[in-house]
Amino acid sequence: MITLLILLAFIAILLWLAMTWARFWPRVVCTNFDLEIVELSINGKKLYKPKVSYSYSHNERSYKSNRLTLFGGRTYPSRVNAQNVISEKKAYICPIKPNFSYISQDARVFWGLLFLSFIGFIFTSILLLIT
Repeated sequence: MITLLILLAFIAILLWLAMTWARFWPRVVCTNFDLEIVELSINGKKLYKPKVSYSYSHNERSYKSNRLTLFGGRTYPSRVNAQNVISEKKAYICPIKPNFSYISQDARVFWGLLFLSFIGFIFTSILLLIT
């Protein structure tokens, strides 16, 4: 049990560190930018998911991508909320692998991973003190 908590907390902090590093990647202007809002029906409730496709140039090479967020994606309760996820038509470009890019980070995932790692380490510490 303790090993599993430590492992989950460790994975969460590694993912959070990756998101933090990715916030400092170089940004480039996107061309051929296309935003589509897909309407989904889940348990009778309408939800909206943004999908993008775009091109960009980096170091005199051209790339195409359809990655909106660094990790996964999410649905929104309204079409307007789904459209507002894109504030700028700029992509973050991975300096190690320039064909990997994303448009925005979900703040809920960023702070959720940090919270999960702290909770995991706190509960692990408490369990170690009790046993």
